[in-house]
Amino acid sequence: MSLDTTEASLDDRIRATVAESLGIHLSEVTHESDIVANLGADSLDCIELAMSIEQEFGISMSNDQMDEVDTVQELIDYVIVAIHERDLW
Repeated sequence: MSLDTTEASLDDRIRATVAESLGIHLSEVTHESDIVANLGADSLDCIELAMSIEQEFGISMSNDQMDEVDTVQELIDYVIVAIHERDLW
């Protein structure tokens, strides 16, 4: 997936939000990282991460939607789509 400048900036912000929320170093957060298996998030961490994403990006993310996200790249894709949908309204 090719990112334009805005989406590249979003990519960095999302990765930083994941790192901060999970209390890990940014270098550990790659696009391929599985949020649970690789980054060690448990169910409470995932709920807190979803809330952090909502606050940081002004979007809505239910627990069910977070449950469908496995990797950091899937989270990035979700946020980009949610922001575009929000901005259309």
